[in-house]
Amino acid sequence: MPWSAGRRLLLSAAVCLLVFPTVSPLATAQTTDSPIPPQPQVLCTVNGSPVTWDAVAKAVQQQWGREILEDLIKQQLILQAAHTHGLTVTEEEFNNRLAAVKAEFKSLEDFNRMMHKRGIKGPAFRQRLRARMLLEKLVVKLGGISDADVRAYYDKHISDYQSPAQVHLHAIVAPDAEQAYQARQEVAGGADFDAVALQVGGEMAGDWGWLAREDLSNALIRETAFSLKPGDVSNPIYIEGEYFVLWVAETKAGLDRSFEEVKDDISRRLREECGITPESVLAGLWRKAEITVPWKAYYYLENEYKQLGVIKVIVDGRYVAMPSAPVMLESGHILVMAKPLLAAMNAKLTWDTDTQTLTATTESGVVQLTVGSVQAASGDRVVLMNEAPQLREGRLFVSPRPVITALGGSVKWDPVTYTLLVTSAAQSETDANE
Repeated sequence: MPWSAGRRLLLSAAVCLLVFPTVSPLATAQTTDSPIPPQPQVLCTVNGSPVTWDAVAKAVQQQWGREILEDLIKQQLILQAAHTHGLTVTEEEFNNRLAAVKAEFKSLEDFNRMMHKRGIKGPAFRQRLRARMLLEKLVVKLGGISDADVRAYYDKHISDYQSPAQVHLHAIVAPDAEQAYQARQEVAGGADFDAVALQVGGEMAGDWGWLAREDLSNALIRETAFSLKPGDVSNPIYIEGEYFVLWVAETKAGLDRSFEEVKDDISRRLREECGITPESVLAGLWRKAEITVPWKAYYYLENEYKQLGVIKVIVDGRYVAMPSAPVMLESGHILVMAKPLLAAMNAKLTWDTDTQTLTATTESGVVQLTVGSVQAASGDRVVLMNEAPQLREGRLFVSPRPVITALGGSVKWDPVTYTLLVTSAAQSETDANE
């Protein structure tokens, strides 16, 4: 059985409790559980040899110290951001979620058995679960998706949420009752329905496809077809001088999901399309945080955390070193040094000092970029830039997406890792041929 989110919460909480048996004031304010008592020095003995608290703590820190530390940093970031935005989890909300986690187990006894087996105590588990719920609320708060946006999406995609019941209908069409009953007997004896229909003949015989009630103009055929179960064959029906034998191969139930039923799912979909997910929101909180690590074993993490806010560029799977880091503007647009980006795409570059124009040429396209102009030239086309190219300390920075696209490439933005993932036209062609 795969590990569910609830069980992963349990396991992580167990290790957190073992190494970090205390919680922060913010975390304490979120739960009513009683304080965790101090651990005894000797935790157990093995054939008379003691296993001490210090030995266990040291072993856990060496093996899982970074993972546990970063898990607790994430919880702190979530709690602080929730406090800033005035977000809380009510006891009713928490109890409902806790009940849902327990429901992932076959019984309450199984849940408690897992807790005991993993050495998990309530405070750490409740703390982590509450942080997860607060993160979900932060995603909604920061998502910027209005009710009007959700309603507009629902109305535009109404067919995805509302559709009539349908039957996959086949028909035998006979000129007289005797032939119709004989054909039905052959089908009842195991003959292929469409083969019999073809043998009997008639322009309307055979597979009619998937049909809704409104697709069938004749009331008798309509009511008969929708009264049959999959695999059922009707008795002959007389209509305007012909006899019809109907067979329903399959049915599809009608779909009628109201706006209220699906609005949360639509909101989530729209946020994900904008790159607003629990992972991206948490990554954003981490990048903005000031984190110091005096813990000697992991002091190097402090420098790593400072690099989280640096935008990275990957071209065709290879990291591109930038003498000057890419810039995120207040508008949300990104500017990247033109020369290393285009060189990584195997573009030939020429610079006109008089016009301050850079020309980049590949086998798939050409683009001319002029400092201060949002209009770039690509052959006989004009490409509009999100931001005009600009010189920063003598280095040309450009808005990457329109440049990359003009040269036949593609680009994706990963808001979690803060990375521009660029695929050149040459790489796309290679991938297509493999």
